[in-house]
Amino acid sequence: MSHAEPRERGQHAFAPPIGRLTDLGRRLQVSILLTLPVLLLSPLLNSLSGFELLQNFRGTPILAFLFASAIYFYAGWPFLRGWAAEMSQRRPAAMTLIGIAITVVYLYAGLVAAGLPGQLTFLEFALLIDIVLLGQWLAVRSVMRVSGSLDALAGLLPGQAHRLRRDNSVEDVATDSLKPDDLIVVQPGETVPTDGVISTGNTHLDRSMFTGEKMPVARMPGQQALAGSLNIEGPIKVRVTAPGARCYLGKAVEMVREAQSSHSRVRKLADRAAVWATWAVLAVTLLTVLAWLGLGQSYDFTLRRALAVLLIASPQALAVAVPLVIMASAGVSAWNGLLIRNRSAFERARDLHAIIFNKTGILTAGRFDIAGMLAFGDFTEEEILRLAASLEDASEHPVARGIVRAASERGLDLLPIEKFHDDSGLGVTAQVDGHRLQVTNTGLAREHGVEPHNAVLERWRDQGHSVIFVLRDGQAIGAIALVDAVRHESRIAVAQLRQMNLRCMLLTGDDEAAARSVARELELDEYFSEVAPADQASTIRELQRRGLRVAMVGDSDRDAPALIQADLGIAVGAGTVLDVRAGDLVLVSGDLRNIITLLALSRAARRKRVQNLTLAGGYNLIAIPLAAGVGYSAGILVPILLAAALMALSTVVIAFNTGLLGRAPAVPRQSFAAGSQRITEDFAQAARAPRDRPAQSRFHMKGRTHP
Repeated sequence: MSHAEPRERGQHAFAPPIGRLTDLGRRLQVSILLTLPVLLLSPLLNSLSGFELLQNFRGTPILAFLFASAIYFYAGWPFLRGWAAEMSQRRPAAMTLIGIAITVVYLYAGLVAAGLPGQLTFLEFALLIDIVLLGQWLAVRSVMRVSGSLDALAGLLPGQAHRLRRDNSVEDVATDSLKPDDLIVVQPGETVPTDGVISTGNTHLDRSMFTGEKMPVARMPGQQALAGSLNIEGPIKVRVTAPGARCYLGKAVEMVREAQSSHSRVRKLADRAAVWATWAVLAVTLLTVLAWLGLGQSYDFTLRRALAVLLIASPQALAVAVPLVIMASAGVSAWNGLLIRNRSAFERARDLHAIIFNKTGILTAGRFDIAGMLAFGDFTEEEILRLAASLEDASEHPVARGIVRAASERGLDLLPIEKFHDDSGLGVTAQVDGHRLQVTNTGLAREHGVEPHNAVLERWRDQGHSVIFVLRDGQAIGAIALVDAVRHESRIAVAQLRQMNLRCMLLTGDDEAAARSVARELELDEYFSEVAPADQASTIRELQRRGLRVAMVGDSDRDAPALIQADLGIAVGAGTVLDVRAGDLVLVSGDLRNIITLLALSRAARRKRVQNLTLAGGYNLIAIPLAAGVGYSAGILVPILLAAALMALSTVVIAFNTGLLGRAPAVPRQSFAAGSQRITEDFAQAARAPRDRPAQSRFHMKGRTHP
């Protein structure tokens, strides 16, 4: 949606705007007030009260007609307008049925008042309008509660921020007016209003409101503070980097809006089904009229049966059955730190066979520490570290950051470099003092025939360390071993995923020993080592050729080809990862346990779709024949007022059932993680379909199989 097309607050792709709810409520109040004089003028009340003045007043029918007309044109206007809109689009639905019904009742009541034999009165018409309006108000309110996650997310941002002036005084300004490089103050207990970098102060930030992370994260100067985070400890000063819609939460809101407006194949089928259901109801209504007239029933009885059919039928319930689940699942996932980009891919998540993870920063902490160094020839370990850090200082790879950090901790000065080149996934190259220097992985060193055989290197590999080599003019002059610890939550996530009969695999550019170590520690089914970023997609294709539906979990642009190739691409990380457009879904926090929620939510959403369609379809299959009079011989007849109430109730039931999928959006500042117990039972039966598992784990390196 472009900025040139603003939406009213609360208006989503399907969800009705707050203005419509307010309008229905106002019209309902007026309709009830206008119903009172119709009640006073009704023959029923007059005969019961014995009030003869109005009975003998000749103008009573005219007054009743005038009040009924006001009710019809004012209170019934939303239905008349909706009827006209549906017919202009040749897509009749609920408004068409209601519009026809109230028009027929209004006209027939007028004819009865004018002397036509019959029992329909203006009082019955007024009560019908009241019930239909009340039902629509309840239905819209229920739908908005289910789809209100967008407003709840946007509501996490405070309306004002404390901006520092040049004289260090503080002024309160609107959050929307903040600009890059503005310096703002966030006090304890306040919410960070926009993305920025902490310039002063140490604190812990609670990001559970939008990431699902249960533990606050420590933040210090130089680290990122995301919009929507709650400052727990001391005051901090934040330098604004991404104000307004460019901040993380702004992007998240836009992604939820896109996910809620997406038209999946199932949703399109539901829309078509609602249209065909309306035509079917109109056909049944006509058959009802013909059948009862053919059986000799009166016009009044026949008309009541036809009206009951029109009013009890609920194509609206059928139409919202799937869209409500789409909106609810998008909102629930967003509140749990899962942002849906590709709706169809999210729906396919329930049918996955395997999940393949990148290693660094995904299964591991992504913080490399030096475990050991080797210098060859006349070089010292300090020289090797200085040369490696000089080259890696221009790289953003986690290994590079670990080497630069180690050099900084030892107080080493970096050397000037020229002609720097970063060969993604293979290493970096530059000119230093007229020599061509490379920092590369084991695979490239082996291909160049420069990997020396050394007992220390073998021990490092046996311990699962990542080993990089420093080459000068094509000759190895040193090696550095780095260690990256496996995350505790990764162990839990992999164990749970395997319990769900999903194969867990590792895809990494590290050497075979490091990959094997992580695979064994996590008990992974397979691993692929020494895979360059350009070859990741072909590895995914190989798995797909084996008949596996694969999810790929990555965290950077280097993983984009694999994320695109996979049946489900999951981009991991907060902030900048929202710009990695390759992922079908974004896992905001690095906690892989949220993937369990993702898969369970996909399956739960499918169950809700099936439940809603069953409820809506089953209701119509039972209610319409009863309204038509199939139970007449047994004394079962559905009054038109009851039919109108049941129609509204069906939509409310669908909305209530959908609401069980996740959190209550009316509760402010509550993460889905905090309310996850409410849907535990809904997720409990995830992934029960058995899948074949290999008799023993098998490991792969560069396409070769290793038992």
